[in-house]
Amino acid sequence: MSDEVDGRPVPEQYEHLLEELNLDDHLTREVYAYFGLAAYLASVIEHGLVNIIVLSRVAEARAGKTPITSDPWESSFKKTFGQLVHRFTKLSGDEERKLQEDLARCLTQRNFLIHGYWRERAETVMSQNGKLMMLEELSEMHQDIRQLNEEVDRVTFDIGESLGVSREAAEAEYQRMLGSVAE
Repeated sequence: MSDEVDGRPVPEQYEHLLEELNLDDHLTREVYAYFGLAAYLASVIEHGLVNIIVLSRVAEARAGKTPITSDPWESSFKKTFGQLVHRFTKLSGDEERKLQEDLARCLTQRNFLIHGYWRERAETVMSQNGKLMMLEELSEMHQDIRQLNEEVDRVTFDIGESLGVSREAAEAEYQRMLGSVAE
C-alpha cells in the first residue's frame, strides 16, 4: 500500500484506480457509473413505494378500516416493482394520475435497464461515440428517475405528516442514521 487518499492508505487491489485513464477507459467507467446511478435510484423509488403502501396501511388501521395482522414491510418487500406500482395506483386514485403515469414510465425504464440494457447496447458500447450516446441516455434516465423520486418522497411525507410524523422529525432521524453509519 503505497498511495493514500484523504490520508488513508489505498489497498493494493485498488491501486489501479489511481492510474491515469485513457479516454475510452474513462468513458467506459462513466457509462457503468451512470447505469448504476439510474438502477440505484429506481430501487430507491421501489422502496419509496413500499413506504407509501405501509404508511397507508397504518393510516387505515388507525382509522379502524383494516387491522394489520401481519408485517406490512415483509409482505410489501416481496412484491415486484410492477406490483407496487399497481398497488399505488389503486391506493392513490385520480388524485395522483400524473405520478401514476410517471411511475409506469419508470417501471418500463427500470425493467429495460435491468433486463435488456446491456443486451440492446452490446454493439453501441464498443465505440467512443456509442459510449457518449449511452452517457446521454443514462444521464437523462437518471434525471427523470431522480425527479420522480422527489415526487414519491412528497407523497411519503404527506402520509407521514397525516400520521403525526413531521418532515423535520424524519429528516432528523435520517441525519442520526447518517451519523451512525459514518462512525
